[in-house]
Formats: sequence, structure tokens, C-alpha cells
Amino acid sequence: MPQNKYYFQKFENLQRERSLIKSFFRKSSDLTSAILLHLEETNKIFVENLPNAPILASVKWLLSDNQATKKPNNTRTDTIKSRIKNLEKQGLIFKDKNKNSHILTQKGKKVVSTLKEKYDILKKPWDKKFRIVVFDIPEKQRFWRTAVRDELNLMQYVLLQKSVYVGKYPLAKSFLEQLNEVGISQFVFIFTAEHVDKEEEIKKMLT
Repeated sequence: MPQNKYYFQKFENLQRERSLIKSFFRKSSDLTSAILLHLEETNKIFVENLPNAPILASVKWLLSDNQATKKPNNTRTDTIKSRIKNLEKQGLIFKDKNKNSHILTQKGKKVVSTLKEKYDILKKPWDKKFRIVVFDIPEKQRFWRTAVRDELNLMQYVLLQKSVYVGKYPLAKSFLEQLNEVGISQFVFIFTAEHVDKEEEIKKMLT
């Protein structure tokens, strides 16, 4: 029973983590991603490559000792404060009252690591190779069937036909390792090809 309880808790944690990552990839969540990534000290250059880079001035101002610097123009203070509160409730960041600053929790660091990995893949130039993913995951593993579909959508793959997707970019290594760990990789097949049938049509689908 304890072992079953452990796996159930791990499954619940995976569900929450995937839900968070999925929400952070929505266009409206660039601000949330910027807050998390700003708190990752080693990622300053990467953060500036986010789609809504201008919001960073506001994020940095609000997360620092903002009395010492001039408030940036068009600072979305209320919106940023709301996102920070949500991140605190989700257990991704906490406020260190001694330093008067916000810090990533271990959970937050894990989410940031996953975000960085996916963003890093998507910002690279396309290598002109097509990735084709075919899967047939049993009904009793429908959580992972949905997880695979969600991951493919996040990584900008498109549906060719039922359970067959094509995309430009490789899937994140951490996600593939996760599939292998839970025994789902046996149901997922990935092919890489330099040329495919109806290539021009597929390119249009992927733009």
C-alpha cells in the first residue's frame, strides 16, 4: 500500500507540473514565464529573448528594491503583483523577508528548468528535418496519451491523422526520459526525415 501511495502522489505531482507548463506556454503567460525566468540567476540572456521582452523592465523593477530606481513607463504593477501572488500560491516562489526579495522554490526551479529546455529548442533555427511521431497508447494510460498530445502541441507539431503528428523540432529530452521511466515509450515511435511526401503542404501546415 505505501508503494501504491507513493506512485499515486508522484502521478498527481506530474499532473500538476504538466498543467503548469502548459499554462505557461500560452501567449498570455509570457509575463508569468518572465517572472520565473528572471528569478533564475543563470538565465538573464535567455529571459531577454522572451516574446514580450519589454515587460522585463517592469518585472525587474517590482522584484527588486524598487525604491532605489525610477519606475519604468507603462509598468503593469497590478498585473505583475497578481502573477507573483499566483506563483506563491502554486509553491513556485516565496518571499525572503530578510532579503526583501522573491526566490524560486525547488518546485519552481524544476518548472523553470523544463521551461528553459523547451524554449531553447524552439528558438533554434530549424535544421530542415521533419520529426514524425506515431503513438498508440492504451486507454488505461489515457493520462499519458493526453500528455503526449499536449507536449506535441506545445512543441508546435501538427496532426496528420489520428495519433500521427509531424513537427520541425525534436522533443525535449526530459519528456522522453519521463515517458521511458513510466513505461510509455514502448507505445511511442519517433522518426526523423530530411524529405517527406507532400513536403510543401506540410511546411505550410507548420508555419
